[in-house]
Amino acid sequence: MNVKEEYGKWFMDVAKYVLTAMLLTTMIEGMSQVWITVTTAVIVLLSLVFGTILLRKGKEEEERRERNRERNRNKNKKSKV
Repeated sequence: MNVKEEYGKWFMDVAKYVLTAMLLTTMIEGMSQVWITVTTAVIVLLSLVFGTILLRKGKEEEERRERNRERNRNKNKKSKV
């Protein structure tokens, strides 16, 4: 697993924790200030977007590395024969 995937997972976790905190706060005391709700929603959305992008890029890089490894293995096999 590469660094981009790790950061992607981290951003997804941040989004989950912020959303959970907002929901718990709303259930316990209520959210009377709209700006807090909007700020929380923006943080959650940005974290989800960044997390998704980083996870996708990380998987693409891992697939590219695997294709290159396979190509190198095939070249080595052909050169030995």
